[in-house]
Amino acid sequence: MSDRLLVLVRHGQSEWNLKNLFTGWKDPDLTEQGIAEATEAARKLKAQGLTFDIAFTSVLRRAQHTLDLILAEIGQTDLPVKEHMALNERDYGDLSGLNKDDARKKWGEEQVHVWRRSYDVAPPAVRAARRAYAGGGARQFAARADHGSGKTFAEGNSRARTRNRRAGDLSVEHRRDRCVEARSGVSAAVQIISLDAPVTDGALDQLAEVLVDCVEGGASVSFMSPFSHQQALAFFRKVAGSVVTGDTVLLAARLGERIVGTVQLGLDTPPNQPHRADIRKLLVHRSARGHGVGAALMAQVEEEARRRGRWLLVLDTVPGENGHRLYLREGWTQTGLVPDYALFPDGRLCDTAIMWKRLDG
Repeated sequence: MSDRLLVLVRHGQSEWNLKNLFTGWKDPDLTEQGIAEATEAARKLKAQGLTFDIAFTSVLRRAQHTLDLILAEIGQTDLPVKEHMALNERDYGDLSGLNKDDARKKWGEEQVHVWRRSYDVAPPAVRAARRAYAGGGARQFAARADHGSGKTFAEGNSRARTRNRRAGDLSVEHRRDRCVEARSGVSAAVQIISLDAPVTDGALDQLAEVLVDCVEGGASVSFMSPFSHQQALAFFRKVAGSVVTGDTVLLAARLGERIVGTVQLGLDTPPNQPHRADIRKLLVHRSARGHGVGAALMAQVEEEARRRGRWLLVLDTVPGENGHRLYLREGWTQTGLVPDYALFPDGRLCDTAIMWKRLDG
């Protein structure tokens, strides 16, 4: 078997790196310097003549932007990409957004050093829901890297401290098994259900949680920050009304008993378009990414369209984002790009790509 090479890349300078703020799971983008750093790293990879089979990244924008810049520079924008929150850096909890120098003045140099560099001590007040899965220390990162893909483009703070401790723990065969596991597709734990009318209050509440998380994560899905749970509930109540009238098919993805993703099939097309349907609001909670939730939802929504005689599907999405890459992998065709079409939740302009797919059978 030929030798295999794993390349680890840290993201370029982020907006919060520049401001000397604790970042963790917060989601600032790259600065101009960070973009230049990522591009320079890509040029060095290109100069080595390297090509890749697959890329892994966290769900954080700075890591994904770095990856996109590298793939564009080396000419591999169609490379399969796996996003997983297990590759996030540690969650800094209550420290997130604080200036590091101010934190040292408040808690002392030694304590802040422990929070930043320790292997098994989490920063203060990491939320319970996160601690259960992701925690805040490098030990928890190592555990979730084993649980998830555990490969390239992990956030630098956690990855660098974990690499030396974990690299010797796994045999070559064990590491290869993990890679196959990560590439195997949709997790068997993902269940896709159709939320028929009337949609229960419990389901609406969980759907609202997914929407709020996506907006907080910077997704351009019609809403602006700050965005409340009540606003999300109001949106899904309107959707539930269109489910009652038969204008919308509302699907939800469950991991265990919790709804972690959703997508809609819009059937309210004009009389001269009885063969067409719209795909709307594909949403996956950041805590559930990496399990194939989006792919499972798209496969099921296409089946729902077939059942109703709809064989031409249309959607719009932000180019370069997670959804855009998913649609390309699932055989969708981009037919155009509209610049400055919408806004991200923080007010920045974003483009939109118009995509379509013709269904077989």
